[in-house]
Amino acid sequence: MVNERYKVGYSYEYRLMKKLQKLGWLCYRAGGSKGQRAVDLIAVKRDDVLGRTIIKFIQVKATSSDRKPLSLLKKNEREELKSLCKMFEDFDNVKVELWVFRRGKRKKEVVDLKERFL
Repeated sequence: MVNERYKVGYSYEYRLMKKLQKLGWLCYRAGGSKGQRAVDLIAVKRDDVLGRTIIKFIQVKATSSDRKPLSLLKKNEREELKSLCKMFEDFDNVKVELWVFRRGKRKKEVVDLKERFL
């Protein structure tokens, strides 16, 4: 039987993926991660104005609490996201983001983790 939290998280990941695809992003979902991996989505888009490809590693959180975004990350997620930030520190075309959806409030927050962790 599928965990209720997993279903809620999956639905927000899926909706974000569809939204990004409509905006021209090529998206990949890290299916089956179930909290074991820090990255839920990878989004790629060619920016013809800047003449380069933008890559986003995205962690998605859905919550009904008012907790600060970074406090929603599990320890293993935080460490893995920090490692990603360090790995791509010198690449300004690579983004590591935390998207937090506040259930019932139609509100989302996007946190640039490279900015927070480095």
